[in-house]
Amino acid sequence: MKFIFILRDPVYRALSAWNMYHYVFFNHHKFSKHYDSRSFKTAIEAEIITFNQDDWYSNRVSYVKRGVYYDQLLKYQKFFPKENILIIEHNELINQFCDTISLICKFLNIPEQALVNKKANEGIVLDYSAFQEQINLLKEFYKPYNKKLFELIQKEYDW
Repeated sequence: MKFIFILRDPVYRALSAWNMYHYVFFNHHKFSKHYDSRSFKTAIEAEIITFNQDDWYSNRVSYVKRGVYYDQLLKYQKFFPKENILIIEHNELINQFCDTISLICKFLNIPEQALVNKKANEGIVLDYSAFQEQINLLKEFYKPYNKKLFELIQKEYDW
C-alpha cells in the first residue's frame, strides 16, 4: 500500500478551512448544518486553549489541530515503510504541476500521465491582510510542530 500526503502551510490550511465553514457552508443550504458563525480569531483562540484536551476525533472542524502534521505522519510511519509514503508540499503541486504529477506517477509505478492543471475549488478569495494578527499567532504556534515535522520527513518547507 502506498500513501501520498499533500501538506499545506498549516496557517493557511486553517484559514482556508475556516473560510469554507464560515462562508461557503453559510451560502449552501445542503451544508448549512456545518456552518461556523465564529470569527477566525475566536475559532482558533478557542481551539488553541483546548488543544491538548481535544483528541483527533472530537472536534469535527479542527482548524488548528489538523495542521499538526507530525503526529499524523508519525502514525503512518510506524506501520508503513518510508518508501511507501510520498510527501508533497501543496505549492509544489500548484507551481510545478507537471513535475509533481511525474513524481507521483513514478512513485506509483504507473505510466506518466499528461494531466491538465485545472482549478477545481474557486471558493471565496480572502484578503489575508485582514487576518494578519491570527496568521502571526498561528505561525508562532506551529513553529515547534513544524520543526518536528521537518526533522521527521528530512525536508523543510518555507512555512
